[in-house]
Amino acid sequence: MSNQSIASAGDIFYLVSIISVVYERTSSVFLVSLIPFINTISQFLGGLFAPLILEKGKLRSILASASIGKGLLLLTLPVLLLTAIGSSFLIWALTIVGLIAILDSWITPARNASLPRIVPRHSLVRANSLMSVSDQTIQLAGWPAGALFIVLFPPGAVLIGTSLTFMIVPLLLLGVRIEGSDASFQTSSVPSMAETLQSGWKYVWKHRPLRTMFIVDGITSLTGAIWIAALLYVYVANVLQESLSWWGYINASFFAGLMIGGMLCFRFEKALQAKARYFLIGSSFCVAGFTFWFAFPASSASALLISLLIGIPTQVQEVTQISLIQSHTEEKQPAKVFSARDVILTSFFGLSSLMVGGLAETAGVRSVFIVASLLLAISGLMYIQNRRILSVSAEEQKLSA
Repeated sequence: MSNQSIASAGDIFYLVSIISVVYERTSSVFLVSLIPFINTISQFLGGLFAPLILEKGKLRSILASASIGKGLLLLTLPVLLLTAIGSSFLIWALTIVGLIAILDSWITPARNASLPRIVPRHSLVRANSLMSVSDQTIQLAGWPAGALFIVLFPPGAVLIGTSLTFMIVPLLLLGVRIEGSDASFQTSSVPSMAETLQSGWKYVWKHRPLRTMFIVDGITSLTGAIWIAALLYVYVANVLQESLSWWGYINASFFAGLMIGGMLCFRFEKALQAKARYFLIGSSFCVAGFTFWFAFPASSASALLISLLIGIPTQVQEVTQISLIQSHTEEKQPAKVFSARDVILTSFFGLSSLMVGGLAETAGVRSVFIVASLLLAISGLMYIQNRRILSVSAEEQKLSA
């Protein structure tokens, strides 16, 4: 888990550095907004072709190689800071952001697929909870820490330090034994490129529990854009009628809720493991209800409370779902399945980012949260409809087949 924490912190620090440099050199908010746009598009494209990498490589080798690649790419940015001027720096910076995002699209499914090989299946909820709490802690503290580093040190120094953190990750992986990773993707015949790219999707479609969860992922990803900065700015100004500093308070409250949710999953792992489907159903309807309430807060303080309450079941749902996907997936398939999931999450989130802007513009910002709550309620209904199959593991499915 320490290697993942270091990598997550490094991701934040390098983005803060690039954003600060691009804004300093261009004074353009639009050009700065290209950074997350390129990051999202590149992760989507990388996710489409991730199965080709995951088919050939070992999980630990993929994690180590991608981390080294990110470190080497970042080392070129300080050189560009000294040599590139004008638009050439922006082009190079966006190119490096895109390449790093592609590497990230391989790291995420490899990490999620390796976890069942590191810990026993009965400890998956605990392991995913710890990973989630670690991620959210880094997210909560990383951005202000990164901003502080930019104030105290030159951006080039921060980028060099960040690249070195990525170089440390492979050393930490040396002490991690990933059971069966050496042969996790070996097959008796060599599949074609088309078969490799389609295999994860076909596997998901054939297995109803996974298909259900992936459909729900698509629905919930459409609601993820309610937390983007542009929409929350409008919400704070029009609904709460507060200064923009409240955007930071709401985000912090939401992340705090995510952390609490992760700790609750850790504390009640046995109950969550035994009653996973009920936690999925309950958390879906809780998020739906709290999101609807968020559109009509009694006060600014209550909006902070609601934001916290949304974060708790959101995290419970995510940890439960990842654990269920891991337990419903046969040994050789997890990386391909998780790469398909990342494509769904990335593409639907990008689509929703465009949709919420138009909806807020035409029907008002409250309508965005109302529609989001309805979509979340639909996901809860889907879990109710398919509750029986969600408790059956991949091994049990094979036995009953």
